[in-house]
Amino acid sequence: MPRFVSVGLVLVIVYYFFAIIGIEVFSQYVMEDCCKNTTVEVYFATNTSSGPGYFYLMNFHNMANSYVTLFALMAVNNWFIIMDGYVAVTSEFSRLFFMSFYLITMIVLQIVVAFVLEAFIFRIQYKMKIGKGSKDDNLVRVETTMSRAELQFCNAPADVSRSPQPLNYDMDSSAQKLVFRGVRWKTKFSFCLKMYADETKEWLDHAELEERRSNEWLVLNMQSPESDGGNRWEGNNANRRTFTL
Repeated sequence: MPRFVSVGLVLVIVYYFFAIIGIEVFSQYVMEDCCKNTTVEVYFATNTSSGPGYFYLMNFHNMANSYVTLFALMAVNNWFIIMDGYVAVTSEFSRLFFMSFYLITMIVLQIVVAFVLEAFIFRIQYKMKIGKGSKDDNLVRVETTMSRAELQFCNAPADVSRSPQPLNYDMDSSAQKLVFRGVRWKTKFSFCLKMYADETKEWLDHAELEERRSNEWLVLNMQSPESDGGNRWEGNNANRRTFTL
């Protein structure tokens, strides 16, 4: 969920960025009955009751209209008609604005769709691994208990001039205690720990075994030069020839 929120925030920032540019560049142009003698003239006509029309409502006169226009462009809902309309009243350079917005939103939307599909696939795998009938709480609860003396010590200002004194806490069960409870939503890492609990134990055992083997191999390598030296000396004595005069 946090990553999905981050990607959604990026999309909102892209919308805001292009909406501001659209207001600054295209807000002064009136799109009603524009684009005379062009192929998109009928789409911006106001004096006709038949055929397509009302595309002049998609403009950049304010922030709300800009967001609606950008959403229509992102949804690829006759986006070329909107682009050709503004090109007709401005210049061919206006295509850069619409094409850049289309390409950027296409990339961001692909990332959003990938995050959504990954979340659904992981949830399906989790249900298949744990079991559909098992009840699972999506919250992580942590409790920490502190006594009054410990809390007073933590809140007391530090006095460096005073020598450290031993801390004597009341160990009586009737002493007042404070319980701090923390609650948060489970993340993907939390679900993975539960999903791969058995595999995680096997991985830890395997890593411990590999570490033990590497330590034994290191000890053997440290002892091997001495033994190799002795064997080499014995081999030289065995291969030496003796002559008797």
